Amino acid sequence: MEFSMNPQFRFWMIIILASAAAIVFIIWTTRLIWHSATEFDRNPNRSEVKNQLMLRKSEAMHDILDGMVMGNLGRVHSAAKRMERYGKTIDSFLASELYDTYSGDFYQAVDDLTAATAHDDFNNAKEAALRLEKSCIECHMLLNTHRTE
Repeated sequence: MEFSMNPQFRFWMIIILASAAAIVFIIWTTRLIWHSATEFDRNPNRSEVKNQLMLRKSEAMHDILDGMVMGNLGRVHSAAKRMERYGKTIDSFLASELYDTYSGDFYQAVDDLTAATAHDDFNNAKEAALRLEKSCIECHMLLNTHRTE
């Protein structure tokens, strides 16, 4: 049995399928461009290593807060480890006597947070997370005040 298709039906079928493929491609390309544009607008200038590291520390702090709210101490622990690693990397960019004072508070809070989460101690983890956030805010206030003077 031979299958034959009406040439006019075949022509319209090809037109419909090609149009659908073109529309899907246009939508996909538009979404890709839109996503790239919004990603660029949403993120700060990443041309400097210091900015990249500070953005990563900010994301780690966000993960710490999310983990604390959700009661996920494993997430808090891994974010605290990342925070410590990024802090050690950025120290050379911000080395000063004043920064060393705040970085000491930062590292103590990170160490306490890491230890508390390793022992599943939610209360001490909560206190350490608060001290960590406070040290970040104080240091940023110092850096911003120093920058404007």
